[in-house]
Amino acid sequence: IKLPISSLNALEICRDKYKLLEFFNKATFIPDYALYNADTDLTQISFPCFAKPRFGAGSRGVMVLGDEKDLLRLPRDGSYLIQE
Repeated sequence: IKLPISSLNALEICRDKYKLLEFFNKATFIPDYALYNADTDLTQISFPCFAKPRFGAGSRGVMVLGDEKDLLRLPRDGSYLIQE
């Protein structure tokens, strides 16, 4: 039996939103985004913006951030992406 299944590399890229954005960023223009962690330069983030969990599906955990105060409520551990 042969099953049509994606390669392990493709699955790892698609499962991680940050890796997927990095992959597409090399190929085409995509909206600005940042991995939110301790190294994130907060002065480079424009509000309002979106925050979404790095892993997940179905828009679970996605939120609109109105200002820096909203942003600072999120953990700075690399588990969220910030997008325009």
